[in-house]
Amino acid sequence: MKFSPPDLRTSRGSVLGSAVAGSLLAALLATPSFAQEGEEEVFTLSPFSVTATDEGGYSAAESITGSRIRTRIAELPYAVNVVTNEFLEDFAADSLDDQFAYVSSFAGDEVEGWYQLRGFKQQTQLRNGFTRLGLIDRVTVSRAEVIKGPAAGSYGKINPGGIINIVTKSPSSTPQQEYSVEVGTDDYTRLALATTGPITKDEKLLYRLDSAWLTRDDWGFTGREQFAVSGVLEYNLSENTQFTLEKEYLERAQSRGRSLLPIRDSGGSRDYLRLATELYNYSFLGPDEINDRDIDTTDFRFSHKFSETFSMRAAYNNYDRYFDQFTGYPGEIAIDVDGRDPSEITAEVVMEEGVVRFVEPVNYEIWESGDSFQVDFLKEINTERIQNRLLVTFDKNEQRDIRVRSRLNRNTTSEQQAMLEERFGIDITNKDLRRNSFFNAMQDRRFDVSNPDYSWIDQQSRDLVRETDTFGIVGDNTDPVGIGVIDTNSDRTVDVEGVFIANQMKALDGDLNINMGVRYDEVTTDLYNAPFSLSSSAQSVPSTTSESVSEETYQFGINYKLAEGLMVYGNTSTSFLPSRDFNTVDPVTGEPLAEAQIFENEKGDGMEIGFKGDGFGDKLSFTLAYFDIKREDVVINVSAPDPNNPGETFTYKAQNGLEQATGYEFDFNFQASRALSITGGIGFVDSEIAITDNAVLEGLPVAEIPDYSANIVMKYSIREGKAKGLFYTFGIRDTGESRYSNSGGRETIIQDGYTLFEGGVGYNWGQDRKHTLQLTAKNIFDEEYTRASAKRGDPQRFIFRYRVKM
Repeated sequence: MKFSPPDLRTSRGSVLGSAVAGSLLAALLATPSFAQEGEEEVFTLSPFSVTATDEGGYSAAESITGSRIRTRIAELPYAVNVVTNEFLEDFAADSLDDQFAYVSSFAGDEVEGWYQLRGFKQQTQLRNGFTRLGLIDRVTVSRAEVIKGPAAGSYGKINPGGIINIVTKSPSSTPQQEYSVEVGTDDYTRLALATTGPITKDEKLLYRLDSAWLTRDDWGFTGREQFAVSGVLEYNLSENTQFTLEKEYLERAQSRGRSLLPIRDSGGSRDYLRLATELYNYSFLGPDEINDRDIDTTDFRFSHKFSETFSMRAAYNNYDRYFDQFTGYPGEIAIDVDGRDPSEITAEVVMEEGVVRFVEPVNYEIWESGDSFQVDFLKEINTERIQNRLLVTFDKNEQRDIRVRSRLNRNTTSEQQAMLEERFGIDITNKDLRRNSFFNAMQDRRFDVSNPDYSWIDQQSRDLVRETDTFGIVGDNTDPVGIGVIDTNSDRTVDVEGVFIANQMKALDGDLNINMGVRYDEVTTDLYNAPFSLSSSAQSVPSTTSESVSEETYQFGINYKLAEGLMVYGNTSTSFLPSRDFNTVDPVTGEPLAEAQIFENEKGDGMEIGFKGDGFGDKLSFTLAYFDIKREDVVINVSAPDPNNPGETFTYKAQNGLEQATGYEFDFNFQASRALSITGGIGFVDSEIAITDNAVLEGLPVAEIPDYSANIVMKYSIREGKAKGLFYTFGIRDTGESRYSNSGGRETIIQDGYTLFEGGVGYNWGQDRKHTLQLTAKNIFDEEYTRASAKRGDPQRFIFRYRVKM
């Protein structure tokens, strides 16, 4: 059978109904303050928005993330980093790894949007305050805000390390067009355009259109092609009332290759030695690997200012995301050490004797959709000595996630052989064919390093893996048996309804800022699960389960001005995140459960103290922070004695793990002069797996988390004289070592840290810097480095850009 996308039409009636009803109610309430005919209107910035005009170089003074309303960063009781569009463009930051490379305690992964923040790995981002799962393009980004720690819990479900919020570009009442062409080494090409301005003469109806296309080769067979388009309509009904409709579509086709593999002694010890760094430029997967993603997003936003002290905003978001992957997961490089010292396992030995083991094609498809509605009410209540901003938020979001993964059915049967003969003309008994094709993966699951054979992951292999027995999957069920077997088949819907009440209080002539917030959420999870067993032809019992829980979280923080330009702050916060895991095995008997066990939400708990600076005529700002964060109720694998097979064990999942991270950070922005801007930071993270069932893992750092990161980036622009318009950029980022994996025997393998240099030179000329020519160099010294779980880093690249503004 062939898979086809399932119907993702969720029960959107309640969400859409709430969105429409809320927006209509807000519009009716707003009616009395509509401007009268002939009145001069001055459009003012909503307290729920930030503007790019406050940015100097790569810094910003205000944030909306965390507090949900516009606030000066220096007055917030937690750490916030802002990444501006100017930085993204100057450094041609196309990947998540590059876009946030100069944020302390951050490490990117760029696999479905994964990243590590303050010692915890996560996937979720926000886009204009709504959930987003990876895949962004700089052409649509105005700025990105990184709020650190569980204080980000004002948005509901988050990881305790913090979260990224992407703020997209808004229309302008001034007609503007911008076109850019970028070309570079390794067939790098990027075309982008942006246009904005008024549609009507009264400039009440504005539009914006942004689009970009990118193609690039990376190394070996890897590379990507990406397309993005975004359109925005904004209607300013009056100086106090605004409607915004935004539509965005992104797609990326990518071959990203396999991570470096560990070397294992295939002889007596069976020990893992180290990562096979000699194979840094080696392709394990060949040219036919597939990693295709697309996401379609719709936003509707309405804001209204009832009076000088009372405002509201309502917003609705819908997204549909599809991920199509055909790849493989080779597990190790096997070499018979045969008594040799590990230092004798040289690059030559690896190439001549190494065997890539556990190669197996995997077809993985994910369909996701979500609907969310938020409404915020903001009331200012001021007295002679105290200023209060009271925020009340109601939100509802529903996210559906369907995952289907098929692999090889390792129990080859006469029925399978007959099907192969009939459909593909393949004789499975042909030993030469088995040795040199897809079937070497199915039978022996290995190939020699010196003689790579990629036929195990070609299009025919994908067709075979997708030939499975079916149950509950869209499509026919005509085959009595398949070459492939489905080991993941789940349909999960999480519905969260919450209310958030917060108050920002200023006292002592503005020297004391107190932030308080509480959230109450009701979380309902519905799960359908029906996997096959990989070790037999038997299907696990399909089950449908539903679970509802409630969560109460809080944020409390204080920011106090010690002296002009120097503040001390602290906060304590909690958070929650619905668990993606579930258990299908009885923890006592080891038998399959009749219904999958849905786990409760993970919990986050953290505190942060530090100092903030904002002085020297607003030229210098900094944050010095210490944090202590716990991630509780983590789902872990537990081994137990098998009562039916003495001496054997079975594995089930339980929710009693604990991870924690402590650390120090220092981030700064220094506008040394009108010409020179310097931004940098350093972070030290001590992460730990505190509670787990694996005695080897307990006490070790969390996998893939660098122990430190340090960076500095600058821009120097000549603003007068004969060289006026010339500018330079330069950045250094240094990342510490991290633990490679939690897999058995590999727990203590360490991947090295790395240092990268990048920069460029450019020239602006014409009225309002109409024209720009720029040369950017990425990874200047062509450093060979790995990140996350030993994924190969980007190679050296030079990019030439021409941009014109009209």
